Amino acid sequence: MLALCVVPVLLAACGGSGGTATDPPVAVVDGPSDLANPTSKEIAMKLVSSAENSTLDRRAQLPEFRALQDRERDRVYFDPAVSMAKDDGLGALGQFIYYDAAVMHGRGKGPFTLDGIRATAMARAGTPSRGGSEVIYLNAFLDARVVAMKSEPVHQDVSRIETAQRVFLRQGNLGLRPPLNWKVYGDSYTIATTRNAVGQGDAATHWSARRLASHLGLSATTIRRMWRRNVLVQSGN
Repeated sequence: MLALCVVPVLLAACGGSGGTATDPPVAVVDGPSDLANPTSKEIAMKLVSSAENSTLDRRAQLPEFRALQDRERDRVYFDPAVSMAKDDGLGALGQFIYYDAAVMHGRGKGPFTLDGIRATAMARAGTPSRGGSEVIYLNAFLDARVVAMKSEPVHQDVSRIETAQRVFLRQGNLGLRPPLNWKVYGDSYTIATTRNAVGQGDAATHWSARRLASHLGLSATTIRRMWRRNVLVQSGN
């Protein structure tokens, strides 16, 4: 897997108000279209980590948990979201946008799940697979995502959309190609290149069931069940 050069930087605010389904087209930057390729997938993981953990360093995970975490993440969130996005004709940025929505909102029939947000967006704009503009459709999706987030008291801060994903979209970076500069919760990050990995530190070496559950978006009961099934010893509760 190609590594990423990741360094925190001090940047000005990255964006302002949200887009709409009638936003004009923007210049599109060429880039990899498949989020499942190793380099793009690592970018996606670091983007989510910046929002979920306020760090880009995923090395803090214990080796015996890392493979288990990654398999469960791929099965529940990453693979279904990326597959759905590809069916809609979306490139790597759109695939990541779906994946991040799945991480926070899950799947299901409700209006504020990934599926519900997608349905709302499709009612406003056509997907590329149906002949629509990718930029206009993704703006519609992000608008619906913001509404979903603000429906939950714990998700009133929508910077992971407005000063991260929307920034890449406004830049026309549909391939999610570095360099990437974004802000989440007021903290600034950059992925400068696909070489020479430098992570943002997190010295944690032990995971409680509760902490790991929060990180993966699962329940602590599910994590404990997975640990017992795989004969793993947990730290704390």
